[in-house]
Amino acid sequence: MAVVSLRVSLPWSSTGSPYGLPDSLQNVRFPPQLSLIEAERQRHVTRKLLGHLERGVLVRANREGISSRGCARAVCSGAGMGGLGPHYSPGGPCKLERDAVVRFLTTGRFFQALQLYQEGQLPAPDPMVTLCFGEELHDLSTAKSKLIIVQYTAVISLDH
Repeated sequence: MAVVSLRVSLPWSSTGSPYGLPDSLQNVRFPPQLSLIEAERQRHVTRKLLGHLERGVLVRANREGISSRGCARAVCSGAGMGGLGPHYSPGGPCKLERDAVVRFLTTGRFFQALQLYQEGQLPAPDPMVTLCFGEELHDLSTAKSKLIIVQYTAVISLDH
């Protein structure tokens, strides 16, 4: 049984490692127990998906925004993506190639969308990014039926 580690960098941590990664990472291990999944088919599919994600995923939130780097190949898609529309973030599913960085929310673009919202040109931007691994996620209303969901809300302030 594979145990996947999602490494989340803390926005206040330093960047002293030789790979440009923060020295302080929070490990989030999942799932707690596959035996908690009642449906046999869902348990089998989840076990297979976890095998693909075994090397981990790094989700990083810092002053620049929210990004992810796959330590193994994976497919993820998202809904929300900062509420900035398809021209601000990748639309549809994207492949996380090993060691490739995918940026899901950029602070600069978030502030652009916030300005447009204040001018009445866009709806309010949403600082939450929802990632779904192994399946497509086009709408947050279907999130509860997905196997692996990661939600991250950016804390953005004007004094950055």
